[in-house]
Amino acid sequence: LSRYEVRRGDRAYASAGVNWHSPRYAELYVYVDPSVRGRGWGKSVVASATGELLNAGLIPLYVVAEDNLASIRTAEAVGYVDTGLREYVCEAVRLGD
Repeated sequence: LSRYEVRRGDRAYASAGVNWHSPRYAELYVYVDPSVRGRGWGKSVVASATGELLNAGLIPLYVVAEDNLASIRTAEAVGYVDTGLREYVCEAVRLGD
């Protein structure tokens, strides 16, 4: 799966791609340099990555912190909806017996 970028020279100002995927799902990541936020570049790279995932028959997942309003707006602009599902992950290590 591809990585989509808006770049100038060696510098990527916005990028989106896949963190992981299974045979059914794929989780997107997005990064937008703070100096160019608000220009729609995040929306552009997320829309491109999402289109590729849908064309590949995958269900795209967009995971975002509840307080990251800019990222939430980007996701909604592309057509993502908040399902209300939240997943909490933790790791544990068992030490000795």
